[in-house]
Amino acid sequence: MVPGLLPAHTRKSIFHSKNPRSSGSRLNLEKLASSAGDFIVSPETGLWLLPVIVAEGDCENDASRLTYLATNPEAPSRAITDKWKTLAKILGRTSIGPMGCMDSGLRGNQLPERVAGELAGVEMGTPTTTEESDFEHVSMCGNPDCYNPRHYHLEFAKSGKTTELIPGWYMVADSGEIATIWGDMLPSVATSYNYFVDFQSKNFPFVPIEKSPLTSTPMSQIIFHPYTGCWESYMYESNTPGLANKKNGYGAMYARKEPDRVDIDTGEIFRGYRRGTVLAHKLIWSASGRMLDSTKELNHLCNYTRCCNPLHIEQVDSAVNREHGDRTRKFRRAYAASYPDSPTKPLTKVELRLLYRSVF
Repeated sequence: MVPGLLPAHTRKSIFHSKNPRSSGSRLNLEKLASSAGDFIVSPETGLWLLPVIVAEGDCENDASRLTYLATNPEAPSRAITDKWKTLAKILGRTSIGPMGCMDSGLRGNQLPERVAGELAGVEMGTPTTTEESDFEHVSMCGNPDCYNPRHYHLEFAKSGKTTELIPGWYMVADSGEIATIWGDMLPSVATSYNYFVDFQSKNFPFVPIEKSPLTSTPMSQIIFHPYTGCWESYMYESNTPGLANKKNGYGAMYARKEPDRVDIDTGEIFRGYRRGTVLAHKLIWSASGRMLDSTKELNHLCNYTRCCNPLHIEQVDSAVNREHGDRTRKFRRAYAASYPDSPTKPLTKVELRLLYRSVF
């Protein structure tokens, strides 16, 4: 992870709910942190944390929500009801630290990371898929006693529903560029990283939201991958049907505002608003100042469909796109046959953390 907006900054929450029965709404971050200076920077990790007012609101509203759930006669089981009661008690005696950390509410052998995961699961409406052994590596604040779920980079995507980046498909050339097993060359990780930082600087909260190509939500859903330089589109929600779906494995982003579009025939500028999800690579392609040609298709040279790095994408005819897809599948099958014992799983968070430390 690199400093900037992260999914925990904008994910679905109970804060700003109209009443305790509401499932909540997305955090309107633009109103709470209008500039980069409104964020707290963790001295332990260097990552951004939200203003303290967010933790205070989350704590109060989460406690109210959990109390309602625990007393709801339609609760699914006694075990779940007891868990809700326990979480409500923890939040009732929680204090908020100067960085927005939630602590002092645990008793006995209660583990902060486990409580953070359970609270996040209640807020999201589905359990997290982050392994407990990874929690220490995904903490954003670095406080071992904190159980504020917004201070953890937690995953909710259902296993098997997303495409994964397989390390064996990519090799670093002497030039620093990334060579793929199907013959395409990708920019070096440093080139993609510098472009990512430059792209961040042109969006909220580094510029006023009115001048930002992206709002905070899609901006927070881009995670830089240190192995290939891919910009991983990270769909944080999985319990809401429209937001959970991946179209053919492509990443999706929730976008309130479409970037300005220009009709290539007339030159007319269209400024429209759209609520819902859009394909991540198309949204970022436009937001980075590139034109979308309706007669062509966007082809991933990295063959990682969750990637939205414009430097990994080319706009080509549909026939070229199909040919590239056939070629990558051919080489991936040959690689799997030649190296049956080669890792076919994505990097773990521990491996990613070590990569981040070595690259940055």
